[in-house]
Amino acid sequence: MPISQRYPVRDSSRKAGSPLFSLHDSLCPVVSTTQNFDSLLVSPGHVSRIRRDNYYLTASSMLRSHTSAHQAELIRLGLDAFLLAGDVYRRDAIDPTHYPVFHQMEGVRLFSKEEVGLLCGFHSALSSIFS
Repeated sequence: MPISQRYPVRDSSRKAGSPLFSLHDSLCPVVSTTQNFDSLLVSPGHVSRIRRDNYYLTASSMLRSHTSAHQAELIRLGLDAFLLAGDVYRRDAIDPTHYPVFHQMEGVRLFSKEEVGLLCGFHSALSSIFS
């Protein structure tokens, strides 16, 4: 069986109807420091903000250091289930395990209080079965 047929992503792409998650893979890599840090509650003195580790374009704009920089804006647009994919940029020294540009993908799913309650109940039921 070809490797492309072994993965469930291929099967889910054939199903009719709308996808469970929207995919965002062409968002601009230039973001504000507010998007990259403040909207994610990264404190002003946090080590991840250091200039030598990031690609700052101005004092308030930079190349994103993670795709999470787009989470708040997509949530404000009303999305509650989405995937983010894109290049991210960090000033890493090039070696066998590091490169300054790499790909990152993440998923976000927001749940209502009712859904969280159902998930907690499901988790408890599974825990009692497998304990």
